[in-house]
Amino acid sequence: MPPQPVNPATMTDTQKALAYPKYWLLFGREWPVEVKSGPAECGVATIPGFIPRGHFSRDTDQVLDTVGAYAKQHPDVRLVMFGEVSHWLGDANTDWASMGVDWEGALEELANAPIPQLLLNLNQWGHLLLSTIGIPKQYVHFPDGSRRLVERSEYETLRAQLTTLLEEEWPRYIVDTVPAS
Repeated sequence: MPPQPVNPATMTDTQKALAYPKYWLLFGREWPVEVKSGPAECGVATIPGFIPRGHFSRDTDQVLDTVGAYAKQHPDVRLVMFGEVSHWLGDANTDWASMGVDWEGALEELANAPIPQLLLNLNQWGHLLLSTIGIPKQYVHFPDGSRRLVERSEYETLRAQLTTLLEEEWPRYIVDTVPAS
């Protein structure tokens, strides 16, 4: 039996705020080497606007603040993919290294933190798209020697699918994990 839809009228103000964020941050984890085909838990979705600053490393706070700045400049984007933020920095002639930020360590800290987050199952193509979003003229090379340009529409299809998934699943996750009192 599928879970019942969440009724916002029965939620506390805190649950509502967490369940319906302005945006999510999605970042990838390494593809598990033991998974040869099919999907794998390799995407992490969280809500940076509700993660308190000062509780984690300076690098993590800087990543969260930079993601927030990106989201402010892109208010129509509900699902911010980390790779986009990195390429946005490049467009501004900077990067994580010149900012003195260990972004890999920051993402690892977030992935292991006791904060609201969902692990997403992605197939290998979805993982590749998540890992390369923002790279202009991204080509995928295949074992037979052929290659193919990844179209921008493929990234946007992935974003739309994952945004819909989060809009459906995130409120239930919050209701199930955040006490009503």
